[in-house]
Amino acid sequence: AMLRYILFFACLLAVHSAVVELTPETFKELAEDPEKVMFVKFFAPWCGHCKKMAPAWKELADGLEENPNVVIATMDCTVHGGLAKDLGIRGYPTLKLYSKTDKSGDLVYKGQRDVASLKSFLDTYL
Repeated sequence: AMLRYILFFACLLAVHSAVVELTPETFKELAEDPEKVMFVKFFAPWCGHCKKMAPAWKELADGLEENPNVVIATMDCTVHGGLAKDLGIRGYPTLKLYSKTDKSGDLVYKGQRDVASLKSFLDTYL
């Protein structure tokens, strides 16, 4: 029985991702936190560009997992369409940064979607 528990928890750890999946509640809480910098990928599951950049987004999150003040997040706009509309999301993926000093959502990332470019943009707000 003990081995079964160990295997179960090993599986849980294996699928763990540093990417935070947002709900409207967690979005509000994290976006407004003055201690946190949050970089959000607003996406739709059917979006090809979103799928293509998913590994880079996960790698970015995994590389920053040790920093408690940085949140790399995603929001599925097909699930949370009301909030996405309120936030002005019109295309996918939309990448927005909520810095410690700018919680407006006006910091929209439009650069290359590779890890180095994403990290370079994020670093300017850390």
